[in-house]
Amino acid sequence: RENQKENAPGACYEYFSYLRRLFKDFHVLSEECASQVYSTAEVKKALSSALTLMVALAWREEVLTGRVSKYNWLVRADLFLFCKIKRKYIMYYGQESYQSLEDRILTLLPLTKKVSPQLLRRRTILSESCAAYM
Repeated sequence: RENQKENAPGACYEYFSYLRRLFKDFHVLSEECASQVYSTAEVKKALSSALTLMVALAWREEVLTGRVSKYNWLVRADLFLFCKIKRKYIMYYGQESYQSLEDRILTLLPLTKKVSPQLLRRRTILSESCAAYM
């Protein structure tokens, strides 16, 4: 359990696995039922928390120099999950709601100097093109 406190590979394996199972379970729902499930505050909070956590896990301020990866230790499977959550969030809550969430996530990232939100977004996994993870 030591790695749960760390920002390192494996630290969130169980959590990511739980999110994958959740989506697998949701996949069997009818569209009408899925809409009802996604409209609950608990599900919306779970998705926004997952997106926030994944961005935070990938974040390190050194990425602003352009010399280190914006992915940190996240691997392709993690980015696939991130994009799946992002797509569902936009599908059920709308682009405007997603944009508000992104803006909020950017304000939570620890910074030692002021950076424009545009640059900050580009240097996080929020800028990842999810077309590659369909």
